[in-house]
Amino acid sequence: MKARKRPVEVEAFHWTGDEKQTEDPEWIQEALKKGHAVVMKGYEGNEPPLLLIRTPEGVMHAKPGAYIILGTAGEIYPVKEEIFPQIYEIIEE
Repeated sequence: MKARKRPVEVEAFHWTGDEKQTEDPEWIQEALKKGHAVVMKGYEGNEPPLLLIRTPEGVMHAKPGAYIILGTAGEIYPVKEEIFPQIYEIIEE
């Protein structure tokens, strides 16, 4: 069998890991408030922070530079920066 992924529009943003990032969409802010996503600071300031996200498949983590996706069913998940352009085409900024 062969299958093709259906074209589906999703919302996404580029997570920098910077505490001063101001363009976080409401849906990720809400997930952070509800504890569905948590920012873990790096140890002793040497390592970058991680964004931990509860997904239907379990907890996933995103490093700075990852894209965070809001799926069609309201699920949130990360996509690595280098993988994002292979899967998604930006249609609107």
